[in-house]
Amino acid sequence: MNGIRTIRKFSRSYRHAGRYREILSILVKHGFGYLFEKRGRIFSRDAKTSLLNDDHGGSRLVRTLTELGPTFIKFGQMLSCRPDLLPEELIRALVKLQTDVPPFPREEAVQMLERELGRPLDELFAGFAESPSGSASVAQGYRAVLKDGREVFVKIQRPGILPRIMVDLDILGVLAEHLEKSFPELEEIRPVKLAEDFRDAFLRELNFLNEAANMRAFAQQFHDDDDVVIPEPIAGYCTRHILTMSYIDALPFTDMAAIRASGIDCGKIAELGVRLLQKQIFDEGIFHGDPHPGNMFVLPGPKIAYVDFGVIGRLTSRERALLRKIAGAMFFNDMREMAYNVAALSENPEEVNIDALERELATLVTSHLHGSVNDLNVVQFVFDLNQLCYRRKLRMAPHLFRMFRAMGYADAMGRALVPDFNIMALLRPYILKQSLAEMNPIRRWKELLQGAGEWTELMRHAPHLSRQILERLKDGRLTIREEQPDVRKLAESVRRGAQRLADALLIAALLVAATLFIIFKIAPLLCGISGIGAVAMTAAVLMLAAYFFRKD
Repeated sequence: MNGIRTIRKFSRSYRHAGRYREILSILVKHGFGYLFEKRGRIFSRDAKTSLLNDDHGGSRLVRTLTELGPTFIKFGQMLSCRPDLLPEELIRALVKLQTDVPPFPREEAVQMLERELGRPLDELFAGFAESPSGSASVAQGYRAVLKDGREVFVKIQRPGILPRIMVDLDILGVLAEHLEKSFPELEEIRPVKLAEDFRDAFLRELNFLNEAANMRAFAQQFHDDDDVVIPEPIAGYCTRHILTMSYIDALPFTDMAAIRASGIDCGKIAELGVRLLQKQIFDEGIFHGDPHPGNMFVLPGPKIAYVDFGVIGRLTSRERALLRKIAGAMFFNDMREMAYNVAALSENPEEVNIDALERELATLVTSHLHGSVNDLNVVQFVFDLNQLCYRRKLRMAPHLFRMFRAMGYADAMGRALVPDFNIMALLRPYILKQSLAEMNPIRRWKELLQGAGEWTELMRHAPHLSRQILERLKDGRLTIREEQPDVRKLAESVRRGAQRLADALLIAALLVAATLFIIFKIAPLLCGISGIGAVAMTAAVLMLAAYFFRKD
């Protein structure tokens, strides 16, 4: 198998030799030749060639990625959403990456359109613009009119771009393998996994049918909200390389002067933007992955329109609950609770030092609040929170950083509309309401009942599992596999696990005993109910509540 993989890799390298030479020459030209020196170091603080020790390292990186082309530009943009992996200097530089390029000829666009949709242009449209409305590295768009008179926007992928991107993705994978083998200090970044994740995400984005599906999913969560407008994909006019959608005639957020001149209430626009973001992140769990000003528009009403759904983020119910708890803990200045939930949101909670995280969060929040949560500068707070994750090596799922950046965009656009805009002041009533709902005993009881099935299943299997463990222990076949290098953390985890298991078994025993006492009406009886059973049931419920709310 390894031999076959080596042959395939050699074959790809041979076929891509020209592109390899081009990439290497660009890297050397911009001072990144040391990446291919065996003793080179990228992020070490004492390395003369380190990006961090170079005052212009970030700008050099941006120029390099721009010259390498669309695939590497997109990769850089993806990295700009990963402040848990890169330091502040590089993140700030990568955010500036742009993909605007000169348009390709209209004739090529028409040929692509006719080939994909299988009909001549004059049979497909009543009118089709002579020049594109916009052009990017992957696609460009045209206004058009369907035969039934509907105005549409047609997004056409650049002809012949996919083979070049596939070559670059292969080369990027090989470069990632080289970096991971040659630079031990990149272990935390995991270049190979990063390249694989990027490859999957970019290929999904290049399939416009995925974007059409994202558009429908996003529209579904706002189906009963007249204040948000999402373009509708046109059936029969969409393929992997063509996306036709309803045209939205609106003012872009990039033109604040036109928005103010339109007479639309800027304060109401800002409030609406926060409400829509709140619904996406805390309530529904599907949010726009790149809501920068160029992808958002304003209509009279006011209404807000979103475009460009190549990337959307999805939050699980657990993630949404944790985010609500984090926001509530910040409002109530409960840094311990905030630290627990930030750690729980990460992919490596067992590696987090809660005490240290609590101290850093307290410092972070205090430095930004200046006495009142309403004074919080969200953009800088989010950036500093991201950098805290980088320093503490908190691994967060990429979509969470996109979500944090979406909040930053909302705050920045709100401030551009209204000078004294404060996103946290608008979110405060919602967060307080959610915090009170979290403390509702009826809601807690429902959550406990929802977990009853899992408890029943656990108790049903407990005798069999216990017998297996005891038999292996007796025969000397019980082995413990230890992969955590910090033995003290492992020991503490085992202690907590054993304590929780003992508590769970005691609670289960009390519940079973109480149920039997009540069913068989064991004396003494109170109002026809076993007194002992009632006491045991009450004790079990109290212990279960304590077990549920315990934070260890």
